[in-house]
Amino acid sequence: MIKKRHFSIFSLLFLFAGSSLATELVYTPISPSFGGNPMNATFLLTMAEKQNDTKAPPTPRRDPLEDFEANLNRMVLNQLSRKIVNMAFGGYNDDLAGGTYHFGQYEIDITIMEGQSIGVSIIDSLTGGTTKVEVPYYGDMQNPGDW
Repeated sequence: MIKKRHFSIFSLLFLFAGSSLATELVYTPISPSFGGNPMNATFLLTMAEKQNDTKAPPTPRRDPLEDFEANLNRMVLNQLSRKIVNMAFGGYNDDLAGGTYHFGQYEIDITIMEGQSIGVSIIDSLTGGTTKVEVPYYGDMQNPGDW
């Protein structure tokens, strides 16, 4: 009797199992960055901002006098480089004397070898770094036959 009952329950389950429906499991992303619903964007951004406990470092205040000194050094070095190039190409009659110049933290040594080149040595007094540049002398640009 018990065997018959188990058999009948088993057969009923087997019959209904064929009529059950199943579907695939489909993943739908939540984040709109990965194809999810765009309406989730504001909510996700708000939650991320609430969880972020890091603070941006405060911006240091700049000293106007240091800015002035840096700008002045930049202008003087720019003028000096313009004079070196003009002298090398010979078109503007800029008189540049060789020697050593001091600008802020820089010491600039200019060596003029007439007809050959203009040597510039820049020494950073804070770091001790040295940069050497040699600009070839091309003579008078107004008269290319003299090259």
